[in-house]
Amino acid sequence: MRAPSDHSGPQPRAPGLTRSVQGSGPTRGMRYPDAPFRHLQRLTDQVGLVERAEGIVPRHEHGYCANDVARGVIVVCREPSPSQELIALGRRYLHFLAQAQTPDGRFRNRLGYDRHWRDQPGALDCWGRSLWALGTAAARGPTTDICQDSFAGFERSAEVSSPSPHAMAFAALGAAEILERWPDHSGALALLSRAKDVIGEPPASTVWPWPAPRLCQRGHRRGRHRGRRQTR
Repeated sequence: MRAPSDHSGPQPRAPGLTRSVQGSGPTRGMRYPDAPFRHLQRLTDQVGLVERAEGIVPRHEHGYCANDVARGVIVVCREPSPSQELIALGRRYLHFLAQAQTPDGRFRNRLGYDRHWRDQPGALDCWGRSLWALGTAAARGPTTDICQDSFAGFERSAEVSSPSPHAMAFAALGAAEILERWPDHSGALALLSRAKDVIGEPPASTVWPWPAPRLCQRGHRRGRHRGRRQTR
């Protein structure tokens, strides 16, 4: 299945203007300033999005990670009217994800500043977040080439599954983006079905459903500590 080639993204808007909230509801017609992207631009170099910073100074020695680059793709592609500079960042991030993606659809996560990968391909959080990013870019990307390249990348990785509910939840968000635009996309439908199986049904208990045992244990400990403070 190919993404349609007649995609036309939003037209760039001059910086410093405000935009109105469209649609219905209590926020309709409200105006708010454009989101600032200065720090995102500072953290982006010719390779990708530097993972860490000290204040406004990028910490290049920490390198890059696909998790953060995927977040950058989502931010750019969800911006209603991205500038040409922001679109250029989006292309750079997508190129990084393309390098992180292996032919079988898995993803590496950590790239050193020396341009050497620090880990092996897998299907953990970086895979899930990358699928979320690719699905978002395929459906919402500001240019035809971004949409088509992201669509192809999504289809390749949508055939993979992860045993991690966390990773599958991220991947499901990407599948939902695809299905909102192409409701009959078989790969996204299959991925969403597998995600449901891995994540499972919500528990019957009304207690907060912690998604992982380690979080559950931590939450219970915090609850006990709060209880002790309240009874003192």
